[in-house]
Amino acid sequence: MENISNKQHSIKRLNGRHILVHFIAALPFIYASRLLAYFYDIRQFKILMKGNFKDMIEELQREKITAAEVVGYSSFVNTAWWWGLLVAFFLSLWMAKRWHGWWINSLIATILVCFVRYLYSFLQSGIHPGGWYSIIYKYPMQKSIRSFIVVAILCVGAGCVLFFSKRINAFIAKT
Repeated sequence: MENISNKQHSIKRLNGRHILVHFIAALPFIYASRLLAYFYDIRQFKILMKGNFKDMIEELQREKITAAEVVGYSSFVNTAWWWGLLVAFFLSLWMAKRWHGWWINSLIATILVCFVRYLYSFLQSGIHPGGWYSIIYKYPMQKSIRSFIVVAILCVGAGCVLFFSKRINAFIAKT
């Protein structure tokens, strides 16, 4: 009997608002980390910004960028979203502890973000035949270093507003 009441208590501690808000708040952090990851190698970033796929190989050779460097750069850019997810997860945990929420809600929000991210990647795999480097041209902004930095800062700001806003935290607390 005691085991059933513990399960019911655990289910009552699940907070759909916490999960929803922190799911949404994680997305700008992921986007910002992806944008900032392009600066890992400024030389390759500048070549990508030119957008000339036909001359890209000659440009890479002219800059003396090896195939291993290109692979390393693409791997870093493709996995950088994990850093944004980790920052969002730890902020979610911190906020849950701050207002006495349950850490499982933060974990569920993070797992949902991972699921949606991998589902999105799977669905987009046929749409971007150019590979990882063609995705950069889908960003809705000017293709410059300054615009990438500004948009990344705006994304981090939006994520922080979602995590730290008193109104949003009051909304989460209403259960």
